Amino acid sequence: MPRKRKSNLSQSSNKARTMKLARLKETFPQAELRRLKQAKRQATHRAAETPELSQDRRRQQAEYLASQRAAKTPEQSQLSSSASSALQQANYKASQIVTETVKAADTLLPEGHNGDD
Repeated sequence: MPRKRKSNLSQSSNKARTMKLARLKETFPQAELRRLKQAKRQATHRAAETPELSQDRRRQQAEYLASQRAAKTPEQSQLSSSASSALQQANYKASQIVTETVKAADTLLPEGHNGDD
């Protein structure tokens, strides 16, 4: 009888470990550029999404968040509600920075040359 095929999960985790080490070693400008490219890829992907896919993605995210809220204890809920406004402000500021960075990158990177090649 032939041997059972092994999954390639170990290869995936090795790759993840390698990428994590690479992220830990990168400089701040390199990290900013990596995040900028990722934000641009996500924006491009979402812009190409059909309305059905977009609605499905939002529904899945809402279900995930609802399950996370349901799993919280009352103490966690109380702590998170007090920290929620600070987190919302931080998220808003971060999204503004990402938006400004993407706009700056669009002016610096010629069309079709986003470094993904």
